[in-house]
Amino acid sequence: MKINKPLIGTIFRIVIGLVFILSAVLKYLSIEVVDLFFFDHKLLPWVITTFLSRFLIAFEAIVGFMLVLGLYPKLTKILTFITLIGFTIYVILKPFLFDVTQENCYCFGDLIQFSDTQTIIKNIILLVMALSLYWAKVWMPKRRKLILIGIIVLVLGLTFAIKPPDYIQAKIYGHRAEIRPEIFEYVKELDNVKALNIDKGRKVVGWYGTGCKYCKRAAKKIDIIIERHNLNKENFVEIFGGKEKSLNEFYKVSGTEPLNNTFIPIIPFLNTTHGKMPVVLLLENGKVVKLYKLTTIDEEYIVEFLTNKN
Repeated sequence: MKINKPLIGTIFRIVIGLVFILSAVLKYLSIEVVDLFFFDHKLLPWVITTFLSRFLIAFEAIVGFMLVLGLYPKLTKILTFITLIGFTIYVILKPFLFDVTQENCYCFGDLIQFSDTQTIIKNIILLVMALSLYWAKVWMPKRRKLILIGIIVLVLGLTFAIKPPDYIQAKIYGHRAEIRPEIFEYVKELDNVKALNIDKGRKVVGWYGTGCKYCKRAAKKIDIIIERHNLNKENFVEIFGGKEKSLNEFYKVSGTEPLNNTFIPIIPFLNTTHGKMPVVLLLENGKVVKLYKLTTIDEEYIVEFLTNKN
């Protein structure tokens, strides 16, 4: 039986392309946790990380569309092998270079979880399939350059428009956290809060609900900032509202280590921040210097605030 190499190559080319597109889409649908996963590598500041994660997703989607459509076959083959080999090398070296989870590599976001081992096997299978790209039929339209440019512009535009990085969101929508000073003053006088000494020196206070997924992300973001800049954990405090029995689950899900923390009654907890959470407060001798929402947490300012004593 004669093997129809062009047919096999074309089918595999489309399959690999669809996997690339699926990977990009699923990562994008869980972009918030993907951003945190990349940030957890502690290589780059938060703002740069959120931009690069979107460029990576867009790149993967563009290569996927090039594969499916058969555009620029030589370039597409090079990009396909570079991407698959590069991702595989990264996954192999990751446990030795970075203190991040090996249970999910986030190649499909958190909607389909692949361990590092499963990812390596998946990539090897795709690499074997990619060898058939040399047999695949190609599409050589007269305006292929315009088609590729259109794909690049569309993918990049959608990637940054639908779920823009926090920096852009904050600028566009004017995200701002607010508190009610009179209630916050009442909270500071509670015995368990006074025991945390938040009215002495400079403190970063996280205002979290134990069941709030955005609070877990804020806690993880703060946790990474502490480790990335080797900040003193004694300067960080967590004030919780909610059920105390859920605290262990909060730390487990967020992947963070407990900081100095306490619980306060739910009514003053909610009233202090107009029912909004998470809120991160920067205090100097008990006075509010800055207020942040999840999308406005400023890594650079926090580091300077805690390390610059002038």
